Amino acid sequence: MALLQIVALNAIENIGNFTAASIVQNGWKQGRDLSVHSWLYTLKYWLLQRP
Repeated sequence: MALLQIVALNAIENIGNFTAASIVQNGWKQGRDLSVHSWLYTLKYWLLQRP
């Protein structure tokens, strides 16, 4: 598995952990407009992409 793939999987896992946090869950339950974003970038290829 390439390093960039591992980094992407880590970003996805971190989003899952963050959105499972009680403060985020409570915000959504209260109808708050909360968006969560995760971005990957690499200077080697000058690419920006969403995991």
